[in-house]
Amino acid sequence: MGKAKPYKPSTVSLKSKKGTLLYLFLIPLFIAVILALLQTNIQAFLLNSLAFALFFFTAKLSTRGFNQELEYLRSPLTKAPKIPYKTIAAFMLGGSTFFTAWVAGGKSFFSALFLGVIATLGYYLYYGFDPKKDKLDNLGDISAEFVLETIGEAKTKLTNIEKHMGQIEDTLLYGKLNIAMTKARNILETIQEDPKDIRVARKFLIVYIREWKQKLKR
Repeated sequence: MGKAKPYKPSTVSLKSKKGTLLYLFLIPLFIAVILALLQTNIQAFLLNSLAFALFFFTAKLSTRGFNQELEYLRSPLTKAPKIPYKTIAAFMLGGSTFFTAWVAGGKSFFSALFLGVIATLGYYLYYGFDPKKDKLDNLGDISAEFVLETIGEAKTKLTNIEKHMGQIEDTLLYGKLNIAMTKARNILETIQEDPKDIRVARKFLIVYIREWKQKLKR
């Protein structure tokens, strides 16, 4: 039989496209680094390179924060992010702007400080800070830790199965697994929306996933 097409789960997470603007700040800094290097201006090269690194690190932190926020918004049941990447990135942007304007750009201290504050404030107004409230309502007498542990365990097992589905050459088995994964994801979504019956659903879901995982190994 021909090899089945790679499995594409309907709930696959898409990376956030927010934060692209932050990477545009790197373009003039990169040009400044190249020009300083061509002119053999070592001091300018070092300062501009440091400024570039600060903005690049800020953009990376923001991307991680945006993706973390996206997962938070998509999940009906989750805890607020532990590490506030967006908040850290906002102050990093202010610090990077201050450094670039004062040290690398030669602006006055207060002018650079003003630009840094404006950069941080602009980040907050445009992107906002990290979510702070846990989405753990409607749990009844069930502990949040138990619910999140169950959901996390199920998601991990499903992800492991999905990673190996692309290697299946048996079209019939692939089709059955595809349907099984869809059903399991639907059960998982139902648990997240109403976790009161999670003790019963957990036994069924874990056993259900385990059985299909064993079939996948055969």
